[in-house]
Amino acid sequence: MNIFITGVSSGIGKALTIESVKLGHRVWGIARREEQLNELRKTFKNENLCLLRCDLENLEEMKAVTSKMKNEGFIPDIVILNAAVHLQNSAKSFDTKLYQKTLDINLYGALFWVGEFLPDFLQRNSGQFIAISSTSAFRHGYGGIAYSASKAALSITFRRLRIHFAKTNLKFSTIYFGPIGTNFWRGPKIPIIVPSVERAVNYIVKTFNRSGGEYYFPFLTTFLSRLSAFLPEQLFIFGSKHLTDKYGGD
Repeated sequence: MNIFITGVSSGIGKALTIESVKLGHRVWGIARREEQLNELRKTFKNENLCLLRCDLENLEEMKAVTSKMKNEGFIPDIVILNAAVHLQNSAKSFDTKLYQKTLDINLYGALFWVGEFLPDFLQRNSGQFIAISSTSAFRHGYGGIAYSASKAALSITFRRLRIHFAKTNLKFSTIYFGPIGTNFWRGPKIPIIVPSVERAVNYIVKTFNRSGGEYYFPFLTTFLSRLSAFLPEQLFIFGSKHLTDKYGGD
């Protein structure tokens, strides 16, 4: 299959890119950091892998990527919207520019690719979009204020897309991750609670070509996160404040 992945320079995106190529897929990946892309090119050389620098805040760069892909005859079967930032406000401020930057990358920088590849998917009546979301979309724990908002907006948009295109064969999948052992997670990395990047990648691969819908990994933390919606607000705020004080965040 042809797979397009955003945010491939580190973490889940990098590991997913390598695993997808190992499975025999043809992969095009993008990321903003050229140095990390060069390292990936050197350590993992494969004719089925193409890596391009692209800033998801730069519309012209994104358009150039899609133009290059289509000129070379690469139309993805699966589009994985993985790129995201987790920007922090200082303890006593709220920076609207920081908030806008997060939305530009996590939300609009993801939905751009839906708009770009949707006509091709509709023409052949097949294709899958996979949005990488977070349990932060349900209820904000600690960390960047805008991060939760961006993931909630992306997730609800995918719910609506599933309804809007229900009469087609297009698939809109959302994967909600709980804590994963990446640099995003600043809490304790207990393996039974915080799975490795490799386990997260294996879970994503299992969703390839499955019916569009919502998927949750790992079960325990995502279940508890959804269950927290029934907690009284003041109790939830108390627990979130404790985590923020202990591990950082806004």
